[in-house]
Amino acid sequence: MDITRLGDFIYKLLEKMGIEDSTGLKAFIIQFIKFGLVGVSNTFVTLAVYYIFIWINPSLYQVGNVIGWILGVLKTVPLNRKF
Repeated sequence: MDITRLGDFIYKLLEKMGIEDSTGLKAFIIQFIKFGLVGVSNTFVTLAVYYIFIWINPSLYQVGNVIGWILGVLKTVPLNRKF
């Protein structure tokens, strides 16, 4: 795929998403970064809880996984509402 076809593809994709000018593109990029930060923080919370449970007792890995997931979701929902 040459660069011209790639540029056309990206332009058409952005147009389908309703992004037609630089202001819309900037808002999209900012929203994408916020979404990524929320996802990374969710992963961090989930893994931290999981590893704490493994550190306490390795046989509690399933409990740590479930509680980590629950706490990650409880943290992510308000952040997604805020952003």
